[in-house]
Amino acid sequence: MVKVIASLTLVALVQSQLLVEIFFSSHTDTSLMTSISTNLRIKLNSQIDLRQTEIKSSLSILNRKVNPAIALDLTSSLSFARILKELSKQKQFILVSFSPSDNYDFWEFFIHNPLSDHADAIFSLISYFKWEKFVVISDLNFDPMTASTSAEVFKKDIYNFYFSDEGSQDSADLLIGKAIKPTGIKNFIIFNKGEGATKIISSLKSKNLLTQGTGVLLASQSVWGLQGSGLVAVIESGLQNSTSYYNYEALAVEKFIRQVISFNEFSNIAIRELLEKNTVNHHPAQKFMLINTLNSTKIPSGSITSGNLTLTRPILFPGNSTIPPNSPYTNITVSMADGVTNPGSTNSSTSYIVKDGARYAFSYLQKIHFLDNFQISITHTDCGAEVYNASFSIQCFARLRRQLGIALISASYPLLCVGNIVSLRALNVSIPHISENGAAGVLASQQSYPEFMRIMKDSRYNSGAFIALASVFDWKSICVIYQNNTWSNLAYEYYLNQTKKSDIKIVNTERVVASPYRHEMYDKHKPLMEYLISLKVRIFVMFIMIPDEFYFIEDFYDAGLRRGEAIFIFPSRITENLVIEKDPVQRAKLYDLLYGSIVVDQADWVGELGKEVKKGIIANYPGSLTNRCFSFDSVMLLMSGIKFTLNVGENVEDSKILNANLRKQRFVGCSGTVSIENGSNERSVIAFGIYNMRWNSTSDSMYDWWVATYDLSSEQLITFFDDIIWYNNKTSTPSAKIVYADGCPFDKSLRQYSEKGSAVLYGVGSGVLLSTIIITYYIWKKWWRIEIKDLIEKTRIKFDDFLVMGMIYTDFLQYLSMGPDIKKFDNYSYTLANYAALNFGWVTVGKSFWIYVASAVVGIFLWIYFAIIPTFAIQNRIIGKIAFINSDRIVRMGIPLIGNACFLPIISVLLSVFQCNEGIGNDLDESFVHSDCTVYCWKGTHLTWAAVSIAALLVYLPLAVFYRPFWDHADDMMKIKTRPAYLMLKSVFQVALVFMNKALKPVDQALYGFIYFLALLVFFLWCMKKKPYNYQRLNLWVLISYLAVLWNVVISSIFWLELYEGNIFLWISSLYIGWIALLVSGLLIQWKYCPSLLYGDKAPDIGIFFRFSLGSKISAAEINKSIRERMESRISLQEEIQPIPVNKSKLDEEIRDYDNTNRNFLSHDEFVLRVQDIS
Repeated sequence: MVKVIASLTLVALVQSQLLVEIFFSSHTDTSLMTSISTNLRIKLNSQIDLRQTEIKSSLSILNRKVNPAIALDLTSSLSFARILKELSKQKQFILVSFSPSDNYDFWEFFIHNPLSDHADAIFSLISYFKWEKFVVISDLNFDPMTASTSAEVFKKDIYNFYFSDEGSQDSADLLIGKAIKPTGIKNFIIFNKGEGATKIISSLKSKNLLTQGTGVLLASQSVWGLQGSGLVAVIESGLQNSTSYYNYEALAVEKFIRQVISFNEFSNIAIRELLEKNTVNHHPAQKFMLINTLNSTKIPSGSITSGNLTLTRPILFPGNSTIPPNSPYTNITVSMADGVTNPGSTNSSTSYIVKDGARYAFSYLQKIHFLDNFQISITHTDCGAEVYNASFSIQCFARLRRQLGIALISASYPLLCVGNIVSLRALNVSIPHISENGAAGVLASQQSYPEFMRIMKDSRYNSGAFIALASVFDWKSICVIYQNNTWSNLAYEYYLNQTKKSDIKIVNTERVVASPYRHEMYDKHKPLMEYLISLKVRIFVMFIMIPDEFYFIEDFYDAGLRRGEAIFIFPSRITENLVIEKDPVQRAKLYDLLYGSIVVDQADWVGELGKEVKKGIIANYPGSLTNRCFSFDSVMLLMSGIKFTLNVGENVEDSKILNANLRKQRFVGCSGTVSIENGSNERSVIAFGIYNMRWNSTSDSMYDWWVATYDLSSEQLITFFDDIIWYNNKTSTPSAKIVYADGCPFDKSLRQYSEKGSAVLYGVGSGVLLSTIIITYYIWKKWWRIEIKDLIEKTRIKFDDFLVMGMIYTDFLQYLSMGPDIKKFDNYSYTLANYAALNFGWVTVGKSFWIYVASAVVGIFLWIYFAIIPTFAIQNRIIGKIAFINSDRIVRMGIPLIGNACFLPIISVLLSVFQCNEGIGNDLDESFVHSDCTVYCWKGTHLTWAAVSIAALLVYLPLAVFYRPFWDHADDMMKIKTRPAYLMLKSVFQVALVFMNKALKPVDQALYGFIYFLALLVFFLWCMKKKPYNYQRLNLWVLISYLAVLWNVVISSIFWLELYEGNIFLWISSLYIGWIALLVSGLLIQWKYCPSLLYGDKAPDIGIFFRFSLGSKISAAEINKSIRERMESRISLQEEIQPIPVNKSKLDEEIRDYDNTNRNFLSHDEFVLRVQDIS
């Protein structure tokens, strides 16, 4: 059974006979009923508990004879509401309902506007305020937006949240702080019947959201609880003065009844008809009042009738602004030290350029809606970009104090970071500072600088990567250079401590460079540089500041350091700063020495995000990329901290809260994973990039190429993903110590053609050749313009004639060695030709070459002293007899050996001193001697050797040319004579050949072979016509030897032209087949056309000696016979040369003495003694 409590009371309004009956039940809010009765001045009868199931019977029991005109439904029950609707139809009375509905009965009317009317009124204000994005907070029982008749409202960006009247204040704080505030929306619409709106307003205030730029619009029944200023409320007309929810409802009932009384009709039917005319679908007319608060006072500001807004006074918003807050975003202000002002400094661009990364970060994060509905405003400070001045900085920040916002993206330089902190502390401004750099060690202390954080670690920590890198490359010996300043000292000490834990040895004891360093200090530091070069260690770890390290390396070059002799390792990237060096000559030195060097720096542009950010920065902010990635991440850290603070419902304006939350962040940024080390201002984890310094020929600039990563958080410390291109353009790792296979102090890949060195060689060679031509022509014309007679009769050959014959073979080998190299396919012939031709220049390299040169010079002067001077027969007059003991033999052997056989090798070695057609640079003093690459040309010792060689050539050439014919023409007993014209032309030809060999052969073997072929062919044709010797057989073999050389030149030239790429065996076969054919042809021609005209002494019977040595018994008679024949042959030869009386009887007596031994056979020892005695 349902308990029903009902009461019927006569309503006696002043001058009114209107009957009003109130229906209530156990669900009725007694406070509401009391408020209505009090407002209407109705006295309630005592309640009668009627346990009846029908209200109709209740009415009967009350003995009512007259039906009420108006019945108020306060039952708060749907079942009772349906009964009352049926009863109103039967009894024909006006049923007044408190809850609006689109479904109504004939006699039912409502005291409140429907939800759609509220929504339309609110939408008229939304349109006026131009709100496109806002938050709606509503009670589930009062959500007009869902009943809106305007389609436009659904085109807005609406964030719906629900909050019940019964919700606590803590629930409201949680809703606003953690759910609504992180959205960044600051325009709010609140729909609420009861006290919920008051709680929401309180939460908005406590979460610092009731500030300028915020809009709060209420469609509520609880406007009586509004506190603060700038709130806008829309309330049904006539209810604006309500003081409570119950009073609100009572006023609504009173408003309705007064309207009925105003009809002045007491017939229920008449009242209903008038209500039908004066309502809209049984609801009140669409008229709302606009209430604005000022210091918690409600001020009527206009009305909204049927959706039309009429303002009677300007609307005031939070922050005392009269401008509607129509921005869809919540503004957050931060400041950034990216100015260009530098008190006391002229360079003001670097810091600003670095901050391009931060500027791009703000736009990028806004673009990806990182903080959706929030707008970041940036205050650009210009309180010192690179140089700190306390007075200037404090005054500058004082002017910007109110615009600094919640945090500062601090300067790029450590000194300025400290300066910013000190200045803001002086102004009692405590906000977080974040910098991408701030590398000073002191800034790492959270205790000293709790407001500071930095994205990069101190570059001294790169030392760990240095050690690991040296271990990977097996570099045990290194040089370390550092400056005498705070940062360099700290970095050096840290590195030194690290090396003590490894097997790396720092070989240089002198390590300190002045700070600052400039070119003017070169003379003072030159000994240090020369000392470092002398250590022959190519690994240099540099702790020198920019631009000092540029100046030091340029001077290092001037001290003699060359490419390949140094691999520099830097703790930070420097290539983009090379533009500081404006002098192209000095910059070329830097490029030459830095190519292939290594940079170990904190990694940037990591991962897909890094690549994307890099691409965006390049597109939007062209220029240097140095530290821009870290500048980007400094903003990422700030924005992540802000987002976290908002998400946890905390106040971002509270610097302590924001600072603490910033230190909790861990995110993936442009430079990898970013987080702040606990208890420090340092970044906790960072990967170091290993960069290779490379050359861009198109832009004529250097760049850093990322080849590996050093990551302490990884299982593998160093991960390579590309090869390092070293100074020699190769990928194989050079050794730490300079050890070259060819003995050169630089890598062979650095060799290049030296135009200046070659030009000097051409000049010297041309001068020597021209001098030779002039001298030779003069000597030939003055002394050796003579003819010789051909040998036509048989005659006995002399030893010196054999020397002349040997010269043909010697010339053959020398010309062979002068031709294009055949070493690649016939190393045997190549080696034999050079050794036999006394051409040791190809094996004498390095220091031994100078021994070869010295030997040639000494040999020349000894030759002059012992061979040339005696020929003038002046030794007895000037020097004396002692100095020229046995000088006749020296003259006989020295003139042909030094003057003829050694002519070409001596000229060759002396001209080799000037063979500087290769170098490691373009300057003349960067060329080096071809035979000793350790000696650079035209400076130092080379100048001395060049002077000695020139002097030796000036002395040797005229004497050698003069004495070449002197030898065989001065000895009448020599049968083979050489035509002086041949020797004269041969001298010129050999000098020209040596000149071409030194100047052209190293450059182009094929071209040299072609020119050599033509020159030798002309010389061959001349010899063929003029006949160099007086002996036909020698003329034949001279021509055969020249043809053999020509054949070699043809084969080797074709080989060098690479016209045919066949098996090496085919090349060797072709060469030797040609030589054999020429040899056979020569023998046939000699046999048929060139008879032998020379014969020698009868040789002793070697067979006798050979048999005796094998143990056979030889008779004394046989030995005597052999000895006699040999002696007689000698006597005959001596008589032919010079009549000398010989005592033959004495000879016979000596021979008989040996026969009178009374022994027919000799022992082995006796045989040896006899042979020795006879000899």
